[in-house]
Amino acid sequence: MIFRHFADSRTGGHSYLIASSTTRQAAIVNPSVDALSQYTKVVDELGLQLVATFLTDADEVRAAGVQALLGRYGGQAFAPAARPGSLEGFQVAQAGQSFAVGDLTVDFVPPPPGGAGRVAYQVPGYTFVGTSLTMDAAGIPAVNPRGDQPTCSSTGPSVSPKRVGDPRLANLAQDRSSIGAIPIERLIMEDLQASLAESVLTPKEARVAEVYIETMKERGLKAPSAAEMATRLPDVDRTALHVIVHNIRWKQIDLGRLPLQLEGQTSKWLRGLQTKPEFTSHEQEFLRAYFQLLQQRNRPPSGPEISETLGTNRSVQWVRKRAHTIRGKQREFKMPELILARKNHEKSEEEGNVDHKALPSPFRGRFDFEMRPQH
Repeated sequence: MIFRHFADSRTGGHSYLIASSTTRQAAIVNPSVDALSQYTKVVDELGLQLVATFLTDADEVRAAGVQALLGRYGGQAFAPAARPGSLEGFQVAQAGQSFAVGDLTVDFVPPPPGGAGRVAYQVPGYTFVGTSLTMDAAGIPAVNPRGDQPTCSSTGPSVSPKRVGDPRLANLAQDRSSIGAIPIERLIMEDLQASLAESVLTPKEARVAEVYIETMKERGLKAPSAAEMATRLPDVDRTALHVIVHNIRWKQIDLGRLPLQLEGQTSKWLRGLQTKPEFTSHEQEFLRAYFQLLQQRNRPPSGPEISETLGTNRSVQWVRKRAHTIRGKQREFKMPELILARKNHEKSEEEGNVDHKALPSPFRGRFDFEMRPQH
């Protein structure tokens, strides 16, 4: 489904467009005269056919917006009647009815307790209730008369709750006005599906995106690795695959959508929504050994010491590579950087911005992951 949210800055009103990505038929809920140019732009750019408009209340002010759309595109209009004949030309909307918008079914339902309006409209995943929108039946108001900005939260590991009004989330409101309690991996996949439906990707990018989505579904929404995708795209070499993924990411960002990520790789745009870095399983293995030695010896350990603690399968080169990637992540979040000592423990191998005397307490507390032994 294609979904758009429109905000009227003059009146503070909100309206929504839904459309079938297959048939291109569309409908608008609670249209406003002041947003007509926005509707026209989206309908024309996406090649949609507007077949219906829906009002959640017998609002004669919004009815003027409906009449303007009917004059331009035709279609049918639905509204709950306040009194017989109060909205001329509208069909009366009552709970229990439904209307087909292409292959989408719009069900007319009673407003939830405390919800505004006389009737609500529901499509899979969305319920339009007067001045608010809920997603996935979560009952979370997305947009309300006070004009609050949407918040970003997730049950997945990649995004932490952000404060209301964070400007980095502004673009998300264009396509999704509430993303509460939804895993970030699912949102990434949905945004990618929207880009496919709108044909904004090249044929090669579309093929990679389709394989990405198929793999995500098979893996329970877990991001695939480049190696896993390469096995499904035997005629695309690994270098080309990384370039295509990079191009798709930036197209998603330009569209104000969440960019896809590969297993073990998070784009900087996604990291901008986080408050702390994430560490891979290898980095966590390194850090467990690092803190174990730090606690025992009360000084930063050297690369060879960590390698010896981890065993013969972890070389000094492997240890130094993990230290390098961890430092890079710390740098992004402006955190004190990890230090490895030289063998003689007099100087660090790479100067960081942490005083040795500050270790271990303030430094250790910067790593926020559960330090459990591996079984």
